[in-house]
Amino acid sequence: MTALTLVGYTTCPYTQRANIALREHGVAFDVIFLGSGPKPDWFDALSPTGRVPLLRVEREGRPVKGLFESGALQELAEDIGSVKLHPADPFDRAEDRAWIELAAELLGDSGRLSMAKTAEEIAPLKTAVEGKLKRLEGAVAGPFFAGPSISNVDVALAPLFVRLAVFERTARIRFGEGLERVAALRAALLARPSVVQARAPSFEADTLAWLKGRGSALLQAA
Repeated sequence: MTALTLVGYTTCPYTQRANIALREHGVAFDVIFLGSGPKPDWFDALSPTGRVPLLRVEREGRPVKGLFESGALQELAEDIGSVKLHPADPFDRAEDRAWIELAAELLGDSGRLSMAKTAEEIAPLKTAVEGKLKRLEGAVAGPFFAGPSISNVDVALAPLFVRLAVFERTARIRFGEGLERVAALRAALLARPSVVQARAPSFEADTLAWLKGRGSALLQAA
């Protein structure tokens, strides 16, 4: 028997990515959201980096293992899940993995955007996000990245759109205006059950508190 427990923060987009991946691949798992206090003793023993997400793996007759990094957890979901989201052709798989890297870059850009302390810092970071979204616009088949079915590229992009939606509701800022395919992709992903279920009930409130605690200029712009 194998028991999987995903450990992370409600506000963490990388935890959401792993959560969505496990759901889309049909993998059974439990979730533990950490609070603002010290992490449990077992966390540091299982996480070499001390970061989330962490997947605690308990297999009968084996020591408890900790797996980490959202990209690795997404690939694990592909390997062990009953649903396969990578294309069969190796060249198509390589192309998808390249776009997944772009999705990771976009998440990094959004993280830096959330940490900006002034409006002057926001402008170039928003430009960086917009530039990548424009590249994405030309590649989206619609409604999902590769067509009617969700792919691993979509799984990697979903937490970005979840986060940008909060930024837009928080501040007078918009992303991807005029990008029709990106807008349709975003709408399809935000309505996807796995994406909805991966958001903790307190996600938006916790995100706003996180932004406030770091003096984010996104709140100042509201």
